[in-house]
Amino acid sequence: MTIRPDATGATRQEHCRQYIGACCQALRATLMAGGQVLEAMERDFSREVERPTPPN
Repeated sequence: MTIRPDATGATRQEHCRQYIGACCQALRATLMAGGQVLEAMERDFSREVERPTPPN
């Protein structure tokens, strides 16, 4: 089986490698953003818990 390059000179394997790399980069960015959201929620929750309850 011969691996032939496309019009840009890239092979299917190179295209796949680039696509998988882009997907991994997007997933990493999504996970980092999700982690930041969770950290912010945890800080907000901690502040709520630390507030003294007003007397009745």
